[in-house]
Amino acid sequence: MLVDVDGVVFRFGEGIEGRVLNELGINTDELLNEFMGLINSLDGKSLIHLVVPRSVIGRLAAIMHALVEGWHDLARAHALMGLVESSTKLQARLFREFYDVCCDRDNDNYGLALAKLYLYHV
Repeated sequence: MLVDVDGVVFRFGEGIEGRVLNELGINTDELLNEFMGLINSLDGKSLIHLVVPRSVIGRLAAIMHALVEGWHDLARAHALMGLVESSTKLQARLFREFYDVCCDRDNDNYGLALAKLYLYHV
């Protein structure tokens, strides 16, 4: 199965237009550049994993799966997708916080950010 990278970018771009990111004052150009850098490092299988979740709880499950498998760039890409798909400022902040510290096990905030994101959704 082939994944249309342009379609992934389009879906991400639709989320960037949301009001939540504007209210948080997030630079959407920088966010798009970060996302492009991440998806360019992903293979076809990872891109498929990136487009499958259609809800934020599904996105969280996909982040957890990527972390278990050691797919750190995919986990970070999921966090950015979760950020742009968020419907509340708190939810967006939690995805951003996780993205900022993702995959640095030496950073005490990594586990805390993941726990906050998890607890918000359960």
